[in-house]
Amino acid sequence: MKMFIVIQGISDVFQEDAVDVPDAVVNVAGFGTGASRSRRKLIAKVEQSEKKLDLAKRRMIGGSLTVTLIESGTVLSSLFSPRSRRSAFLNADETAATTTINCSSTTPFASSGSVFIGGETITYATKTGGGTPTLNTATRGAFGSEAQPHFGDATQGAGVFMTPPNWMGRRVKLVGYFANDDGTTTTALAQVLGTFRLEEAPAYLGDGKWELRCSDLSDEFAKRKLGSGLRDIEAEYLIDSGAFLYEVGADIDQFVIGGITTHLLATHGDKATALPIVAVSGTEVEIDIDISVNLITPYALVGDGTIRHIAVLRDAAPGYLLVYALVSRLGNSANGSYDILPGNARDAFGYDGWRFGAGILAAEVDTASIIALGDLGIDWSFVIDDEIDLEAFLFDFCLATNTVWFVTAEGQLSVKRLNEYAAASMLTVDDDVIIGEPQVDYDEASIFPRVTLKCNYDPVDREFKATINLIDNELADRYPNNHDRLEIESRSLIVVDAASRPLVSPLRLVRPGLPFAAVEGMLRSVQQANGLGRCIVSLRTHLDALVLDLGDLVTLTVDVPDLEGAASITARICRVLSLGPDYDQGFVEMTLEVIDALFVIAPAAVIASIAGSTLTLAIGGVELATGRSTTPGRQFAANWQAVVRDVSGGTSEGVGILSSITDTTVTVGSLPGGFTIAAGDVLTIDTQSVNDGITDANADGYGVDDFTYQMPNDENDVDTSIGEFETRWR
Repeated sequence: MKMFIVIQGISDVFQEDAVDVPDAVVNVAGFGTGASRSRRKLIAKVEQSEKKLDLAKRRMIGGSLTVTLIESGTVLSSLFSPRSRRSAFLNADETAATTTINCSSTTPFASSGSVFIGGETITYATKTGGGTPTLNTATRGAFGSEAQPHFGDATQGAGVFMTPPNWMGRRVKLVGYFANDDGTTTTALAQVLGTFRLEEAPAYLGDGKWELRCSDLSDEFAKRKLGSGLRDIEAEYLIDSGAFLYEVGADIDQFVIGGITTHLLATHGDKATALPIVAVSGTEVEIDIDISVNLITPYALVGDGTIRHIAVLRDAAPGYLLVYALVSRLGNSANGSYDILPGNARDAFGYDGWRFGAGILAAEVDTASIIALGDLGIDWSFVIDDEIDLEAFLFDFCLATNTVWFVTAEGQLSVKRLNEYAAASMLTVDDDVIIGEPQVDYDEASIFPRVTLKCNYDPVDREFKATINLIDNELADRYPNNHDRLEIESRSLIVVDAASRPLVSPLRLVRPGLPFAAVEGMLRSVQQANGLGRCIVSLRTHLDALVLDLGDLVTLTVDVPDLEGAASITARICRVLSLGPDYDQGFVEMTLEVIDALFVIAPAAVIASIAGSTLTLAIGGVELATGRSTTPGRQFAANWQAVVRDVSGGTSEGVGILSSITDTTVTVGSLPGGFTIAAGDVLTIDTQSVNDGITDANADGYGVDDFTYQMPNDENDVDTSIGEFETRWR
């Protein structure tokens, strides 16, 4: 296997083989076409550290890259010269689409080539000198860089450089390919092995050696900011704009438009006042300090107070909210159709802007996978009222959706369910791909008998109004020396009682909440309340494992104890937790988690009588879920696959899809052929997808835990609508 790298905004292809990489294979990496790139045979060594999933933090960590290059003449020393002075400056503003670049001078530049402005690379075909020096027919955002607006002035503007003025943060794509005996290769033999970011400018090691030190993109994404540039303004008096404002109360929902609340919030003593954001440009408002109306909307507030921005993101399909938060810049769809959270661009040289979203390039977000999470059946919400790390938002999201986030080899931020029902057909890990002897470990460190959740966040005083301490006494008895407490803060979770009232009142902003039982089930999943430690298998494989990514499911067949009494692990489904390639030696260190099989725990009811295909269910039956003593039919939903258990015969048989559900009856799609339904038999369901109302054809029964099944129920629901969660035990 051979490798090459391309760097964002740089025209060269750095390869280790003497034979030029074909254009089509270079195109696999992206960042421009191979036909426009020079080949440099400079790579001496490639090292990549292990990347892994941290299930406690719900994220990917690790995976750095180090590439050693050997100088060829003065190629590298000329390219890696970030302290080179600018060659000219822009003497006029340029948009991100301008193809004629106005410069103070074009004398230093070649007749055609590339220039660097900010983080953007621009190629040009011709140049014009004289009184109006310009670079003409420019290609913006060349070689994978991002086209950006730049400010210019007759006497001072953004610098135009002939070599890259900056390196930190540039993307680096590592591509591996298998070469035929004659050195040729094809796209079918090539694959992107990882996308990384330069941590610093290239370092000279001496003796003609240069080193590129890169980290994984997950570290950068984790540190990106939501609410960047938002400011608190404290003032005794604000200019009266003629608008009378009111206190925030139950009417706050009138600000919810399209699932997103965007407004300013002012506090005055123990009161709060809000109004929608109005983007106005041009003038400034004179109070004790100058406040640009690009940042706030002026209004009357007498007495000491604070004015600040706040956004409440709210939707029953939280995948959309995550995408909004990731890509939004100005809310004008310039960064893709999901760029809808508001922001304000700087409008002149030296001025700042602000935005609610993280502003990640849309191409670096795995939008399809995130949105595919679907509707959770709950109204999820999150508050952005200050600059916060994206990592905190992602953790909150993953906690609510039972997912982990990671960065794909192609460099896209993505999420993956921990209880994914996907087929494990990508790779079978057996003696054909394993090198040496696997090692089996038993992990108890991720079991937490004690969990503390701080929730019910109040954006007025920026405090968590509720604290839930969950102690599992059975776990504590089993692990009497484990005193560690897992502490979690969540801005999204609003815990309410059975009457849908906040546990701690009053809550300044009315936001949808979850009943305590649902939150308790969520926390028990976090603390591994079934008490089973995880079975971890560490092994070394051939390069076959490079087709895998973190979180993928594989089938493991290996002659080692499965820690459940069997002498070998036979055809068990496992999740990939870590990957650590050694390219010099040609192997991959891999860690797998053997996924436990779930007990089948589902809604059920005793059948009282049958008339045709309509079953009347017993009221007060012992199989009923909590709260369903008088409405047993309402724990089922239309379109679910049903099963009847023949109590006397000890067998079960499917009865098709449920329909026509009332409080006490359900209609089945067919009657059993092997027995006759009788009073006392039990109605339950076959399999259920995480998507409410959709039949899950996969019946493998694998999931992240094996102690509980979250059954959607709501006392006021009709049969096709699913609402709050209740925990069902059987």
